[in-house]
Amino acid sequence: MVKDFLSKCLFFSHLNPVELEFVSRTMKIVELKKGEMLFQEGDPGSYVCFVMEGALEIIKHDSFGDEAVIATLVQGNSIGEMCLIDGKPRSASTRAVVNSKLLLLSKNIFDRILKAEPSVGVGLLKGLAVVLSDNLRETSMALSNEMK
Repeated sequence: MVKDFLSKCLFFSHLNPVELEFVSRTMKIVELKKGEMLFQEGDPGSYVCFVMEGALEIIKHDSFGDEAVIATLVQGNSIGEMCLIDGKPRSASTRAVVNSKLLLLSKNIFDRILKAEPSVGVGLLKGLAVVLSDNLRETSMALSNEMK
């Protein structure tokens, strides 16, 4: 089940079936109830999550403390990718819109895979780069549209 899900995620698109099986065994399933927070802006970033079922909203707070939902993530989307690279605190908060099932890959496991299985690590890094690139393109387009 986990391996089948991963095979449909862009993040894992550079892995072959054996590598997918290996990675799937390192991941943890997490369930959130509607309204439950996955993490808060400023929390330490120690894992990336993939939405298996349900939906998550990404929330930013302005200087007055008001919240704005900047994105909604559904099945196949991921959140928290930046922490795998920079280890910095979360840049936004994340809350379950409905009961949701997530697949979690910790930064520690990610780093161990890079060290112990370089070919799998290269595939993961390529997938990560594609996801981050796509996110940047979407953000640039949204910013461009706001400026009109």
